[in-house]
Amino acid sequence: MKKLDKSDTYKRKSITHENFDYWFDWMVNNVEIAEKEYPEMMELVRKMVREKPPYFTAAIIEKIPEHFVKWKNDIENCLTSTREKKIKTYIELIELLLYQIEFNTDIENNAVKKIEPELIEMEQYFKNLLQPSQKKKGFQSKLTVNQIKSLYEQMQGNYFYTSPENFMAIFNQNLTNFTPIKRTKKFTNSLLIYFASELFQKENPNDYVRITEYCFNVKNLSKSQNNYIQYNSNHKPKGFQEIDKIIQTIYTPLQ
Repeated sequence: MKKLDKSDTYKRKSITHENFDYWFDWMVNNVEIAEKEYPEMMELVRKMVREKPPYFTAAIIEKIPEHFVKWKNDIENCLTSTREKKIKTYIELIELLLYQIEFNTDIENNAVKKIEPELIEMEQYFKNLLQPSQKKKGFQSKLTVNQIKSLYEQMQGNYFYTSPENFMAIFNQNLTNFTPIKRTKKFTNSLLIYFASELFQKENPNDYVRITEYCFNVKNLSKSQNNYIQYNSNHKPKGFQEIDKIIQTIYTPLQ
């Protein structure tokens, strides 16, 4: 960076665009020195910021990569219920700058271009965080199509509301475009995990809880299961009899 000529700055009554870029950059990193040594130039810079908002906007844009570490830490430390929402918010902001907004001046557009490589890296990082939920797989079920249809017909409207196609996706090993199923009040957490364990535990011993939580947009099903096993004398949840009857009509025990 070239040395500032203090005597020259006091004689100046305006700042050209070229000099303003240089001054603004230096001022941001040396505010105290600038205030003390170059008060008139600082006032001219402030006036330019007020009269030329693009410079201010451009300065904010160029600082965005510096927020990456904070955003990353926020995601790691936030509650699970808000994690995905925050990630998507950051992606939307980045994509807004990269692909959607066309600013009115070259000053702002050039600021975006200046940090474009960092923005692309940030975008990919946050999108990768969503990959586990976007690539969820359903149950490796051996139920036939007719058995699945029977299960749907007996439970639709009574225990949940969803389309036949969406329900079928649970058994198709492809939940990419899956919409979480809306349960009725009757389908409590305890009954839901009981239903899943009776139907799928033998087939998916390590994943049936996780898959069920995803498909019905619910958390802590293992806790509900532990509660009825531990505190109910029959180790089953209230209302299990109807679930058993439904499963018995469609389920062929796996050997």
